[in-house]
Amino acid sequence: MKKRQRLLAKAESGDPADQYNLGLHYWDKTPIDKNAAVTWFRKAAKAGYGDAQCALAYAFMCGEGVGKNKKKAVRWYRAAAERGCAGAQCSMGHARNRGEGCKRDRAEAARWYEQAAKQGDVDAQFNLAYLLSKGKGVARDRKKAVYWYRKAAKQGDALAQYNLASCYEGGRGVARNYKKAREWYGKAAKQGDMDALCRLGDFYWKGRSVKKNRRKGFALYEKAAVQGDADAQVTVGYCYFYSKGVKKDWDKALRWYRKAARRGNERAMGNIGLMYKYGEGVPQRWRRAIRWFKKGAAKGHVKSMHQLGELYGGAAGCPRDTKKADYWLKRAAKAE
Repeated sequence: MKKRQRLLAKAESGDPADQYNLGLHYWDKTPIDKNAAVTWFRKAAKAGYGDAQCALAYAFMCGEGVGKNKKKAVRWYRAAAERGCAGAQCSMGHARNRGEGCKRDRAEAARWYEQAAKQGDVDAQFNLAYLLSKGKGVARDRKKAVYWYRKAAKQGDALAQYNLASCYEGGRGVARNYKKAREWYGKAAKQGDMDALCRLGDFYWKGRSVKKNRRKGFALYEKAAVQGDADAQVTVGYCYFYSKGVKKDWDKALRWYRKAARRGNERAMGNIGLMYKYGEGVPQRWRRAIRWFKKGAAKGHVKSMHQLGELYGGAAGCPRDTKKADYWLKRAAKAE
């Protein structure tokens, strides 16, 4: 409290920097008082203090310490952005890109992102790269996209590292280079990026730019699966089912398939259906197989549709129903 009293004495002298610092103290130091913080941010912002303008804009955008008002937020972000504040420039890019508090204009978003990116704002670098890679609001330029992804990746942005790796893997905007792709996937994976863990697992699994090592590939898939990645959970289940990189264990296979199925993964639903159809790791139950195949089919899983056609055709002891068999086989053919 003594520090706050000292800051208050300084702020009351009218210096915008002191007013902003007092606002910060109210914002995040106990006892927190965001209403008071906004009061002091506003005083400093009106005096033209850029950091305070950013803080006030954020408060309006989130509705913290003041009623939510995205138009006012954009107004203050613009004021700070025009004074050269990189964070505000990036926020203006977000506002224009999403149409929050202003009309959506991706060309304008790219302009703001570029200004912030040139000042080293990692979020702006990533978003500018994305717009360039997709040709949204700007002419598609994959080489420039790679340039900005690399800038953001070198600053440690995991998603930029993943996208840069993907560019190297696919040869988009840069010469294809599996070794560099693996290196950047590895950097993103170390930060816990689930997609990067899966892609890196593929590299070891297939021996791409590195000696094939299915045990290591499985370990990477498992890390992503534990974090909740449904595709990785299906892959881990597959590995346990077929003894790929790990000892066969049908109970664990079913457990991972069920985890993925609960997340809506149609391949997992189809795989559980197959286990019940053939009685592998579970008692053979054609009714349960049908139930799981229907769940997968409802999500567009073509293999599940084929399996329903086979079951209704009399497979696995299921009573023959020609009409239903024909219906599912036609649906599968149409979906392929």
